[in-house]
Amino acid sequence: MSEERRKFQGVWIPADLWLDRSLSITEKVMLVEIGSLESDDRGCFKSNADFAKFFDLSASRVSEIISGLVEKGLVTVDLIRDGKRVVERQIRLAKVFGKPNTPYSENTANLFGKGGEGYSENTQGSNTRSNTKRDLSEEKFEEAWRLYPKREGGSVKKTALKAWNGRIREGIDPDVLITAVKGYAKAMERAGNIGTRFVKQASTFFGSDGHYEEYAPKGTDAPNLLSNSDDAAPWWVRAGFEREWQATNAGATERNAGLWHNGRPIRKIAGANVEPWPEVAA
Repeated sequence: MSEERRKFQGVWIPADLWLDRSLSITEKVMLVEIGSLESDDRGCFKSNADFAKFFDLSASRVSEIISGLVEKGLVTVDLIRDGKRVVERQIRLAKVFGKPNTPYSENTANLFGKGGEGYSENTQGSNTRSNTKRDLSEEKFEEAWRLYPKREGGSVKKTALKAWNGRIREGIDPDVLITAVKGYAKAMERAGNIGTRFVKQASTFFGSDGHYEEYAPKGTDAPNLLSNSDDAAPWWVRAGFEREWQATNAGATERNAGLWHNGRPIRKIAGANVEPWPEVAA
């Protein structure tokens, strides 16, 4: 894209945008880049490939960033079609910003939000609450990271945290994710998969496809062995297995799934290929 098309504003970034800890630095400069290229009639129509070249990223990563900005309500995307074929993508900032006419002060300026109101890191109550919540979430992530089962080649912590934060933004309770990690770790231990490539990348486990949901809380660390509470889960998950074939091989069926917990029967069951829980076997 020709540089003559830019509404170039230099490197200045609005205060609230720069100080927003919920956005990565790449997301911030992406917003500035979109704003510098946006026109009234067509918005910004730079392709993912051109963005990727400019930012030295992959096109798929650029697509993820723009999709994330759409989800956060910071940009809008319109697809211009010729019949069923998309001929142009037009991106527009949901909040228009421009260069300030007065010097910036962290105590008084508010350049990317409500007009006329001063910005102060000391008095912005919602920002403080947001930061406190974020700090707590990061502490919970560290706990989940320690509990996550080891895999061959390891997991990438940075991408795992990104996926974790995505679920937190969706409203998933961090404790739900931690409990899911505990359940997954137990499942991998039972299957003898710890330290192998069969353990999922942590970023996949916490990803938007919802792999963690199979191990979401069905009780506590000291569960009621006579109850499987998540009636919405598949019968083999309620019985404590990751896959249906694993349950079938162990002798579990949809009919007797209620008599299983964490992959073991709560009492002797004809045809079961594993020993029942010792505390209730008698």
